[in-house]
Amino acid sequence: MLDYIIKVLLFQTLFLVVYDLFLKRETFFQWNRVYLMATSVLAYVIPLVKIDRVQQIIPQEYVVLLPEVVLNPSTVIKEQLGQPITLFFVLKVVFWIGVAVAGVLFALRLYKLVRLITANEKEFTSSYYLVWLQNNKAFSFFNYIFLGKESSNKRQIIEHELVHVQQKHSLDLLFFELQKILFWFNPYSYLYQARISELHEFIADSKAIKTEGKATYFNNLLSETFGVQNISFINPFFKHSLIKKRILMLNKNKSKQNLKFKYVLLIPVLAGMLLYTSCSQSTYSIEKDNNEISALDQIALRKSVPFAVIENAPIFPDCEDAEDPKECLKQSIEKFVAQKFNTNLTKGLGLDPGKKRVYVIFKIDKEGNVTDVKARGPHRALEDEALRVVSSLPKMIPGEHQGEKVGVKYTLPITLMVNVEEVSKHPETITLESQPKVLASTDNSIKNGIISGNVNGLVSGELKGLPGATVSIKGTNNATVTDFDGNFRIEADKGDILILDFKGLPSTEFKVTENNNYKVTM
Repeated sequence: MLDYIIKVLLFQTLFLVVYDLFLKRETFFQWNRVYLMATSVLAYVIPLVKIDRVQQIIPQEYVVLLPEVVLNPSTVIKEQLGQPITLFFVLKVVFWIGVAVAGVLFALRLYKLVRLITANEKEFTSSYYLVWLQNNKAFSFFNYIFLGKESSNKRQIIEHELVHVQQKHSLDLLFFELQKILFWFNPYSYLYQARISELHEFIADSKAIKTEGKATYFNNLLSETFGVQNISFINPFFKHSLIKKRILMLNKNKSKQNLKFKYVLLIPVLAGMLLYTSCSQSTYSIEKDNNEISALDQIALRKSVPFAVIENAPIFPDCEDAEDPKECLKQSIEKFVAQKFNTNLTKGLGLDPGKKRVYVIFKIDKEGNVTDVKARGPHRALEDEALRVVSSLPKMIPGEHQGEKVGVKYTLPITLMVNVEEVSKHPETITLESQPKVLASTDNSIKNGIISGNVNGLVSGELKGLPGATVSIKGTNNATVTDFDGNFRIEADKGDILILDFKGLPSTEFKVTENNNYKVTM
């Protein structure tokens, strides 16, 4: 929604700049009236338009934002129910309060007009009602012309206001009044209404001087100062801020017909707007944790597009005959991650309580393989677990767009929960009563080069697995952290040196050899 509002404001700015720079000073009043009415609406419509042929020039690799996977939903729901009122809810309430206030103010002004009609003397002619006021005010609203009995030059004023009545200028003003109610926060609704009101006076003046000369009209215009009603949707005969502009416009020579080519400027402006909205992709507001998200992840998230954009999304195994393969893919990935992800990892990492998110970016290539898996999260252990789970997704039927196989990138947010009880039950500080020992082995049953093991020590008289111990390969960035039970898995080749680190203890190293089993004391 924020993206839509920004586009509306941007487009209305461009439309008004074109009007003020190129069209405002011309005497093509009716053309300008159509321009202002049309562009005010187009600014709201264009952001909703997507042209498929324009979208085809986008590179054949898409980033799809998958729905968030909540691994322990009952806990998350409980937390959300207990959360304070969100910013979105506050903004929603403020919006509707603004609509209500603007609506009430409009109703009060309309009631004031109705009171003037019912409380004052009226005359009816074949085309309008003349309402006599007990002052020198003059204005019109639909087919009602309000005229003060104290006013001079009554005939000239009626001729002027009759143009407003005949051309139904009140509809224009009410149109912008409605915009001001629904989009009360949009300053351009007020600017558009001010410009259309000014244009109405130019139109009425240009028609009125045909019945009498310019000089006489000027003299009558300047001879008196009329009061006006402070109502935004009426056409006042005398509005002090407009008198000078009206006189200048009346003195202006009629614009040459060839200057209408200026309206052609609207074509490239509209084309540029349509190109922008068709090529731009929907953005999503991702609630961040306190932990940092890398620039790579931020770019990927900003470029995410709705799940429905891909013509034929990759198909998860067993989803070939599903009624909605895209929905089946989404649900299958969610189910797969929920089943495979080790949620116990959060218990021993010393994380603050609350929701923790891991963002995973991966690609299903043109062959259907899961590649280029990257993850960012609040702890390396959670990142490694996310990488392991997503990398183990099965091979899929690749996606297609415009009849060609395409690589599809996905962003998958995974939410885990760290409970207060778990933090207090498993504190970050562990008091050891003996030197930690490492029991590790090469697991040939899974994949050659995988070292799995356990780091344990004597805690409170009991041998326990130690969470949070770091296991890394010397000279590389490959590292992992033991889970709550002290278990770890890491890729290592023969000859690699594994480094073991634990809080407050010196690092310990051991070399990967032909032996399958290792026992190391830190």
